[in-house]
Amino acid sequence: MTNNRKPAAFDIKTSGKKPSDKPSKRKINSGPRPAKSIDIENKNLQIASEEDDIFTAQLNTLDEMSEHEPPVKLKKSKFSILRLAAAAIVMLLSLSFGLWAETLITDLFERSPLTGWLGASALLVLLVSFLFLIVREIIGIAKLRSVEKLRKDIEKALPTPNIPQARDLVSRITKIVIERPETARGRQILLEAEDDIIDGNNLLALAETQLLGNLDKEARKLILSSAKRVSVVTAISPKALIDTGYALYEMVRLMRKLANLYGSHPGFFGILKLLRSVISHLAVTGTVAIGESLIHQFVSHGIAGKISARFGEGVINGIMTTRFGIVAMELSRPMPFNQLKRPQIKSFLSELTTTSPPKDVEK
Repeated sequence: MTNNRKPAAFDIKTSGKKPSDKPSKRKINSGPRPAKSIDIENKNLQIASEEDDIFTAQLNTLDEMSEHEPPVKLKKSKFSILRLAAAAIVMLLSLSFGLWAETLITDLFERSPLTGWLGASALLVLLVSFLFLIVREIIGIAKLRSVEKLRKDIEKALPTPNIPQARDLVSRITKIVIERPETARGRQILLEAEDDIIDGNNLLALAETQLLGNLDKEARKLILSSAKRVSVVTAISPKALIDTGYALYEMVRLMRKLANLYGSHPGFFGILKLLRSVISHLAVTGTVAIGESLIHQFVSHGIAGKISARFGEGVINGIMTTRFGIVAMELSRPMPFNQLKRPQIKSFLSELTTTSPPKDVEK
């Protein structure tokens, strides 16, 4: 049995010397590194280029994954037992409301004709308002489906569109965004150049730049503004439940703004349908979890992580809101990105980490 050797420190730069029996006096600092100035004129100082920066490479990887994602699509409605059960519940509630309203109006007429007519008038106003809401929801869902159908038709026609097909698609895009004042100049340019363009692909490219270019800029402002608000609330929120609830509220609010910007104007059920499609797309691609992992590593090693852990979490939630907004933007857009470049997450990062307060661009 061999004797236990005492611990010793070795100098790897020295050869031929016996190890010292005394432990090394070098102290290992396990706490945070104190701040110190850096001499930029030091010749031994090496600054990594943007190509060699691992954090920039991680964000580029996330953007590349986003670029190679399949085109976002709305789910088609299918028959299910859950839908049938929901329809039965709605029918029972409607019958119950009818019986209750009939009993109420009858009792009011028995008490006094005046109260009976007042109750009947109030019930009539309620039914008309409810009917108006139903019609608005149906119109909103129809517009949302028309935008989705137009985007699918453009995706099919983009490889080799002929000029009559391209003109028809441009006319349908114009009808959707005609109410937006930002497209007035673009519609005039298209009207003047439509007869001069004989290539369908060029006509669609001109339509995208002139009709959707300004709208894309406004959409980018909306996404950035929402991401900044989520970041600030996360950084100052005392409880996780508060910032989580606000992030969900801000995402739904952002999605409604984007849909209204591109001319869809969905109602309550239209927003739910759009929200389900956005979440389904993010879940299928799997970029939420992967992106959060990469961004968390970036923030925790970067300036945000050194300043404050809460500030780092705010940046993460802000970038996740940006990711959500980009997908919602694609779903609300009447045509896919072709001539114009799809927004990248890294383009929002520098503005997201600034201390300037977000500007409300809602009109």
